[in-house]
Amino acid sequence: MSAVMPAAPRARVRPAAAAEPVLKLYIDSTSLPLVHQMADFVAGAERPELTQWVTWLRLPLSAEQLAGSNARYLPQLAAVSASFVAAVCQLVKQRGLRRIEIHSNLYHAWRGIVPLLRELIPLLPDARDAITLDLYDDGTVGLLQRETLKAEPDPAALIATAAQGLRRAVFDRQPLAWGLPQSYAWHHLFETRYHLLRRDLLLRDAPGRALHGYFEPFAVDMQFDGLPQLNDAQCQRYLQLFGLDAALAERLAPVAGRSDALLFTGTGTWDKAQNLALAENQLRAIAALHEGGCLPADWPIAYKGHPANTEHDARLMAALGEQVIALPPQVPLEVLLMAGLLPRRVAGVISTTYCTLPAGSIEYLLCRREAVQGGAGSALVNLMLDTGMVDAERLLPLLD
Repeated sequence: MSAVMPAAPRARVRPAAAAEPVLKLYIDSTSLPLVHQMADFVAGAERPELTQWVTWLRLPLSAEQLAGSNARYLPQLAAVSASFVAAVCQLVKQRGLRRIEIHSNLYHAWRGIVPLLRELIPLLPDARDAITLDLYDDGTVGLLQRETLKAEPDPAALIATAAQGLRRAVFDRQPLAWGLPQSYAWHHLFETRYHLLRRDLLLRDAPGRALHGYFEPFAVDMQFDGLPQLNDAQCQRYLQLFGLDAALAERLAPVAGRSDALLFTGTGTWDKAQNLALAENQLRAIAALHEGGCLPADWPIAYKGHPANTEHDARLMAALGEQVIALPPQVPLEVLLMAGLLPRRVAGVISTTYCTLPAGSIEYLLCRREAVQGGAGSALVNLMLDTGMVDAERLLPLLD
């Protein structure tokens, strides 16, 4: 088990007054924020004053897994339902709760927390002090948003103006106008921490450095190099809640930490027709990789599909080769990386994962031809090339 027991991501828990009841809500349907939200959840799981409600779509938790904690799992999408909002409000009223901490997705906040805040605010004597927000990057969309934001003549003024409309929408129930500046305007309304992916990329030019400095008082970087604020027992629980145990470590041993093994990452989507088209594109790309000698027959291969839809994973694995090892789809790759369970070489469809991997681990990235010709997807490709995340010769436009 030496390969499996890491130290995992970075957790930060706001200090609370002794025995003051606090409701913590984790509202997210995506994978990347789970790495850090889970750390925060585990850090507070044994604190008796905390009530924790979890809605992670990508990682359902059973009553058995939550045993010993004052926590409850409720299925939920990125858009909170009226029944979920009503249940939260009922709990607040029943227990007289006066402190609420919401962990949610920065990109989906308009539908993940705005409907909830509109109903919670009337229940709290001083909502501005009672509510705190931890908002997490969804993935590469955050990187692209900040590239756009830094190009504005005065990002701070733009965000401040957006905050006025956001305040009216949340506190006065006015129609919500949602866009890029609103995503970063929450600190004007409540105590907020933005958990940002690769904020360091902003430091490569003057406008970026100015935006980096603007975020500095209320942003933390999403790190994937351990969980220094969790003790050993908490780290073990963190891994166990993701399903990482000795049996999984043994199954992944043929690829874990090896330089002569390859992890191939696929992609998918909730829409069945689109997912089928994506699968067919990937199958054609894999055939081309075999023909070009990019999938050595003597290399063990691990496969990680997209958790949005695993319907075609078996076909993709069969195309990659014999005895391909499937990684658990519900576990973010960043967690597997910290647990020492990944090969040293990674390849596949371009995604957020490739912005979090160690330098030099990318064998090649698959994309559509239009992404390297100035069409859809080119903004992300250009950013990855410009920042040195991937070399041009490792970018393969095979997904047409």
